[in-house]
Amino acid sequence: MKNYRVSGENEMILVFLRSELSSSRFSAKLTEHLCHIGLSNLSVIEKADLISETENTLRKKILGEYRGWNQNREMFEGFPVIDGWRKAVCQRGDLAKIKYINYSYWNELSGQTSSPGAAAEAMKNNGIVFDVPNDAFISGVEYLKRGGKFLPVILITNRDEERYIIIEGHSHISAYALEPECFDGTECIIGYCGRSALVEWNGRV
Repeated sequence: MKNYRVSGENEMILVFLRSELSSSRFSAKLTEHLCHIGLSNLSVIEKADLISETENTLRKKILGEYRGWNQNREMFEGFPVIDGWRKAVCQRGDLAKIKYINYSYWNELSGQTSSPGAAAEAMKNNGIVFDVPNDAFISGVEYLKRGGKFLPVILITNRDEERYIIIEGHSHISAYALEPECFDGTECIIGYCGRSALVEWNGRV
């Protein structure tokens, strides 16, 4: 990884919400939630102002209600304390150090290895988990081949950077694993925490 600048929680939250809003799987759910709280206008995400504390506070609240951020629930139950965020650029060799979150679907797809590379091999052999087709990953590969660029992937790691756990961007990393020559230069946001906290939360580091 080539770290090139300091990031922060506000930027991470914005990228997370933008990624979910662009996702075929999660967009409808997030849009429904925003409408439920009276935000039918998506400018707070699509035309965000990271300098605005009012907007940052609102986006933090949205991610909390929608996904449990800072509320110790859902995917963020027992989440490690992050002591710093950085923006970075990935190099091709980093792909082998990136692991899926500890979740049943990704565990099964990767043959219990948490490795996107293993998942890619399974998909190439027509491996399907829980009757979920691999169409999204194939579409991602086609998008990359056309010169498309994904939003930054969100990862967390311990200070030794032995492994990077995906927080947001599982489908994108899966597409990169199927087409690794497109991975070099991928942007990411990395959160840093203690190793013991990471192991306790994810259980597979």
